[in-house]
Amino acid sequence: QEAVLAEIERLRGILSTYDPASEISRVSQGLQPAVAPELRQLLADYDDWSVRTGGAVDARLANVMRLWREAARTGRVPAAAELRAALNASGALNVDALGKAAIIDRAVAVARRLVPAGLVNIGGDLRAWGDRTWQIGVADPLSPAENAPLLATFPLRDAAVATSGDYARPLVIADRSYSHLIDPRTLQPVAQVSSATVVAADCLTANALAAALSVLGPPGAASLADLGRALGHLVVDRVGGISHGGIFATVADATAPTAPPPVSNSTSPAPPAPSPVATSPVTPPVPAKPAALAPWPKGFQVSINLIIGGSAGHGYRPYVAFWVENADHQMVRTLCVLGDDTRFINHLTGWHNVSRDAYYVGVTRATRPTGLYTVVWDGRDDDDQPVPQGTYHVWVELVREEGRHTTTTATVVCDDQPHTVDLAATVESGASKVEFGPKPVAPANPPAPVDVPKIINPP
Repeated sequence: QEAVLAEIERLRGILSTYDPASEISRVSQGLQPAVAPELRQLLADYDDWSVRTGGAVDARLANVMRLWREAARTGRVPAAAELRAALNASGALNVDALGKAAIIDRAVAVARRLVPAGLVNIGGDLRAWGDRTWQIGVADPLSPAENAPLLATFPLRDAAVATSGDYARPLVIADRSYSHLIDPRTLQPVAQVSSATVVAADCLTANALAAALSVLGPPGAASLADLGRALGHLVVDRVGGISHGGIFATVADATAPTAPPPVSNSTSPAPPAPSPVATSPVTPPVPAKPAALAPWPKGFQVSINLIIGGSAGHGYRPYVAFWVENADHQMVRTLCVLGDDTRFINHLTGWHNVSRDAYYVGVTRATRPTGLYTVVWDGRDDDDQPVPQGTYHVWVELVREEGRHTTTTATVVCDDQPHTVDLAATVESGASKVEFGPKPVAPANPPAPVDVPKIINPP
């Protein structure tokens, strides 16, 4: 693990567009030419895949993407002339998509020399190596919460999977949601695809094809000759329509059951339980109950948006339990448990009902904002029976591998009106939100394609 993390950190210093001191940042600023062989190879890969995908993959969009992010702050959609000028400005490169894939592939090359089999997962892109099969889930872009039903599951063996999607980091401009993914040919946000997942022999191929499918959509898949290099593809449009092939041919039409909280098969004895620190009050005041036994409002849900901090426990994995109790503090529903080692799951001492018999070791999804985890509750108990309207307590318990242990809770009135309450910060988590209200609804019709001329002629 230390060797893999060291390689990732070395490559981050070359390829990270978020680090002003990285080589890619200095190249973009015109301060130096590309020197590192990893960067020169990555730029060559972008040129290659731009040709292969008819211009759907491009490394020259940094200034264009900056304009669209600025539009989210100002509420003004950039004009075509502004976008064209931003594209033609010298310098700025954005290699985030294929850069992450290249880092994963090189990290796995290091790992292969040290252990016979394993799995690397960075931001929802995964690569497995060796003589072992891993059960992987695909997040549903129309319902991407951590504990939501998976769109599909499949076995991953000595191969990679990548997902490109717009559902995790949308741009909101003048109350309208736009994809953060930009079509290099039009310089407009992608409008038709919610997510594209590709399984291939290596992560760079999987990521390049997933990015291209996000831009081209299912109709454009036929033009991708290199799609034949994929072991499987799964494309979901804005209203849930599915296009699939290869390894997903038999599983993509069936919605998988809700993934249970992950529990490892580890038999290692649990170390002594750590002492809790910085917990929020464990007995919050209980507001007055709504009308007794009124049914849970149709289409409503509770969303827990937890921000896990990084500074206090940097380098140590968090294990997190989410659950709901009623007004009398009786267990109603275990929502989700994040983590895969019972030695640390056993330290979630405030969480009840830990027994589960299956889990997914990884889920491929679009990259989400750092540290943000969303878990939802649909108003049903552990027996899958609907609960009435009332006052409920949402609990989040977190333990780090090195010993920090925190608990925070929020009291939510679940009646027929939307509510938002704060989830108190701890030394391991930031101030977060719990929201109660109608579930997001997919548009009745997919958005119409943007009617603008192609600014870049495909090679």
